[in-house]
Formats: sequence, C-alpha cells, structure tokens
Amino acid sequence: MKTTVSTKQKFSARVPRESIWKKLTKTKYNDQVLKVTIRTFASALVAVAGFMLFADKILEVNFAETYGFADSQTFLWVFTQSISPLLLIIGLVFKPYKIAITIPVYMYFVQLYWVFNPAIRFDDILLQTYAIGAVLGFIALVVVINWFFHKASDKRQRTIGQLERALDLDLIEGIQVLIRFIVVDIKRKYITEENRKEYVRDYMAKLDKIDQC
Repeated sequence: MKTTVSTKQKFSARVPRESIWKKLTKTKYNDQVLKVTIRTFASALVAVAGFMLFADKILEVNFAETYGFADSQTFLWVFTQSISPLLLIIGLVFKPYKIAITIPVYMYFVQLYWVFNPAIRFDDILLQTYAIGAVLGFIALVVVINWFFHKASDKRQRTIGQLERALDLDLIEGIQVLIRFIVVDIKRKYITEENRKEYVRDYMAKLDKIDQC
C-alpha cells in the first residue's frame, strides 16, 4: 500500500530542520559576540597597562605608608611600573586588537625619553614627534620582520610539498614496477596462451588508472 504524505506532514518534517538552522545561527552569532567582547576587554586591558605608566604624573597622591620610598609619587611610579607589564601580558594572552598595542608602545617610548630628559613637558612638540615617529618605526619593523618570517615559512612549505610529491612519484613508480613483475609472473605461470591478450589488456587499463592518480 502506497503511503501519501500530506502538505501538513511535509511542513512538520521541515520544522526541526529550520529550528536547528536558527539555533545554529544564534549559536554562531553568540560565539562571535563573545570573541569580540573578549578581544575588546583584552584591548582595554592593554590600553590601561599603557596609561598606568603615567599615573604618577597625573595623580596627586599622598600615601600614609611609602614602604621605604622617598615619597608617594616615587612609590606610585615603582608600583605602576611593576603592575603594567603584568596587565599587558594578561591582555596579550586574550589576543587584543593590534591597534591597542600601539598605546603602551607609545607610552613606553615617551617614558624612555623622560629617562634622559625628565624636565620636558608631555605636550612638547619635540617629545610628541619623537614618540609618534618611534611608534611608526616600531610598527614598520614588526611588519618587515613578520614579512620575512612568512616568506621563509612559505618557502619551507613549498619545499616540503615538492619533497612529498617526489616521494609520491617514487612510491607510484615502485608500485608500477611491482605490479609489472607480478603481472608478468602470473601471465607466464598461470595464464593460458589464448587468454593472455585479454589479461594484458585488463592489466594496461588498471595501470592507466594508477598513472592518473
């Protein structure tokens, strides 16, 4: 007896598939949102790590305990210098947006300039020119190094591919030699004279298939 499927039954059969598709789409969207949130948080953490280097110059603090340092500003400077790299490392672990890394790099270059000229103001045009130029030079250096590494990696991958193809060719050639030996031996020992032509024809067809692999 032939079973007929109504339009309603067909629609009901499609509902689970549509439901799965909606769930899959929602899951992918939530996963993408989570990734963006994590990267944004990591970027903010990296930025905070950079801004912390200026805490002693922005904040006017007076701690009751300076733990042996000359004053509160010196204690705050040493403290932020110790915490900032840790926050930077934590942020980098969660893969922040690359643009965020320029903030601590900029701050470190400014601080490096202050080591040799602490009297210069932050808004000094010479300091800003140096810091921005140093950041651009740093980015260019990273790009060049990354390009060389990728080029070397691509070259190694091409070499590996060529060697693998050479091994495959050697393997195929070895298989062909072995098959020829077996075919000739079988033809000589077990195939009658009247069936040898058909046997050789079948063998050649199979050998062509191997050559096309």
